[in-house]
Amino acid sequence: TRGFLDKLSAQVKVLEQEFRMTAVQTAETRGGGHAVTVVINDKVKATLLMDTGAAMVAMSKTLADRLNLDSSSYKTVEVIMADGSAAKAFAVVLDSVQAGDARAEKVDAVIMTNQSTNNVEGLLGMSFLRNFVMQFDGNSGKLTLRSFTPK
Repeated sequence: TRGFLDKLSAQVKVLEQEFRMTAVQTAETRGGGHAVTVVINDKVKATLLMDTGAAMVAMSKTLADRLNLDSSSYKTVEVIMADGSAAKAFAVVLDSVQAGDARAEKVDAVIMTNQSTNNVEGLLGMSFLRNFVMQFDGNSGKLTLRSFTPK
């Protein structure tokens, strides 16, 4: 019996190493939302408003320019805003988006034609967040992202 428990314990330790967890501190915006600092395409740091209601990562034209994304080469799409209005945007796939140690690759995003507000450069939507088990503590502003990546 002891040998079985030792084997089981060793297997659990291996599996635990395959779970990745990162905690990211958010900053509260003037509008009461929470902004997350991310690195996009391994080169550009940006501040995005965490938005679980947004289907995709959305970015301002200014951020797209910093990423050297030429919006004229992307397909135009219509997106529905939180207030129900429609807006034009450009569809793009980002190579990577990373918040702390939490990283997702090939992330669907849109480049919005209107500029962002509240000192953020876009929205951190579900095309990134769905890659993780997410927990948010509104009191401390801590966003915890967990993923399972078997070896």
